[in-house]
Amino acid sequence: MTSGATAIVFAAAAAWLVGYGGNDGVTAAGSLPSLSATIPGDVAPGANASDIDNFSWQSFVAVNWPANGNEKIGANGDNVAVWQFWKQDADVLVPDGQVPKPWTAPPTIPPYCTQKAPAGTRILTHYTKGGELGDFLTPGNGPLIDQNGEYVRFEILVNEAMYDFILTNKLYSKAGQAAYNPGGVVAFPSGQKGGAPGAIMLKVAWKILGPGDDPKRFHTALAYIYDPGPTPSCKLEQVGLVGLHISHKTTNAPQWIWSTFEHIDNAPLVGNMVPAHYNFNNGKDCESAGLCNVVPVGAWNPNSGVKTPVQVARLDDFTPSAKLQNDAYSQALAAVNPNSVFANYRLVGTQFPSDVTSKSAPSGVPIPRFLANTTMETYLQGQVPIVSSNCAGCHYQATMSDQRLSDFSFILARVSSP
Repeated sequence: MTSGATAIVFAAAAAWLVGYGGNDGVTAAGSLPSLSATIPGDVAPGANASDIDNFSWQSFVAVNWPANGNEKIGANGDNVAVWQFWKQDADVLVPDGQVPKPWTAPPTIPPYCTQKAPAGTRILTHYTKGGELGDFLTPGNGPLIDQNGEYVRFEILVNEAMYDFILTNKLYSKAGQAAYNPGGVVAFPSGQKGGAPGAIMLKVAWKILGPGDDPKRFHTALAYIYDPGPTPSCKLEQVGLVGLHISHKTTNAPQWIWSTFEHIDNAPLVGNMVPAHYNFNNGKDCESAGLCNVVPVGAWNPNSGVKTPVQVARLDDFTPSAKLQNDAYSQALAAVNPNSVFANYRLVGTQFPSDVTSKSAPSGVPIPRFLANTTMETYLQGQVPIVSSNCAGCHYQATMSDQRLSDFSFILARVSSP
């Protein structure tokens, strides 16, 4: 990028940052944000950081709304969430030229689990946010092991708008991708302000709840933990939500809006190592010994039997705007029920394109430039190339199996069907 282009790009970013620490998205003093089951379709043109973080929280509330629709989010402390009925990547990545099942069909179950898991049971197979064991070899990536010596498991899901687009255009197979928009690129549907949402992707991090964990502090689910090693296993466990990425393509953010949330007990902020019970830190100083955010020896092979907990520390604090929205929404959720598990989650921040038309920066000059969830970017904090240090910059490189750009989604590159 030329120096002139760089100046223009960062001028645009600076303009967007006006009011970054403001409270435009927070309701007037004395009132709390309203909680709604409606997923917002977009932000208004010219929205600043507070508006966008408010959009993120509205999205979090809506996707975690009770799936039965009979009460408010967290009215009973916890509830089965709307997003838990969205489609996993396994439902898209069908083998042998098969056609994915309709939206209302139960999820795909690994063959080994079919005798153990009734239809519709949640199945967790992924060891990394990217899904595949081979993703461990990606620079900065790696498995995460909690304080009980259990691997964190991940899910990748898409909403109905994105799933239907993939099915309608037959993007679930290499042949379908080759026939789609010859010479062009993928363009998923975009949400509109006041209208229906566009394509949404979720990345979900779960920990197996065990000794020292209080299930009443987590959004929980029963899930079969599938290990495909030399001796396959499929074991039913109670799991707790510890991280959630929400990525939403909208009209005013064609490079997508990237929101990330995590559990309040995940890890301490570096330099603030106070003794406490954390999901991913033993409460002792790991900073002075250089042991924070280091992949344990042997952890790369889940079948090795080595399950040394990772000492996780957050290197960058939540954004100022996110902190304001966190305070407002945690109070609003607690007002529904003081024991609402959803009040225990915090927005880390939202990445948003500050210049959607930039030709020199097709990822949209995302702001903030760096954003990390301690469960999904554990080892990327503060030490990676710029292209990998932000959601849009990384996902812009995503392609289909024929190397054409796939609109910020890596799922389409993983199809195996001819």
